[in-house]
Amino acid sequence: MGRKGREIVKLNARRIIDDLRRAMALEWHAAYYFWYCSQVAEGLVSRPIADFFKEQVGGEILHAEELSARIQQLGGEPIKRPEEWSKYGKSVEPVRDHSDLEGMIRKALKVEGDAITLYNKLVNDTRLNDVVTHELMEDLLKAEVAEEEEFENLLGSLLTRSTRSAKK
Repeated sequence: MGRKGREIVKLNARRIIDDLRRAMALEWHAAYYFWYCSQVAEGLVSRPIADFFKEQVGGEILHAEELSARIQQLGGEPIKRPEEWSKYGKSVEPVRDHSDLEGMIRKALKVEGDAITLYNKLVNDTRLNDVVTHELMEDLLKAEVAEEEEFENLLGSLLTRSTRSAKK
């Protein structure tokens, strides 16, 4: 971003950059966790769930790229190495039992919930002081809310299927 673009930001750019790095780390943690689940999911209905997790990876990477671009526009540097992710947020501990599909989805819901909380904070923090970041945060918040609903629907389908199987 050019000089004028930085001038219109009425907030502490360092603070915004740190928050955006937190968001970027969260997206990379999510992308890796979703990829991992897509690789190790086991069980009777694991294939569609693994495929769903794999489909989500690209969206998380896209979010990280959008955050990286905004960080650079604000004069900052995106996170350079995966080992730096933990500086900005905790990784997701995978379930031990690869057939615990419900547990995998519940952890994914936690990740999505954390993103929603962070993006909502950033929407509010930037509302009148950094319109460009604000609009990006609104877009990311909308995406995360939709993703959370998709995971909730997946969990609901899994639980319904499990309940029907148990009744037979």
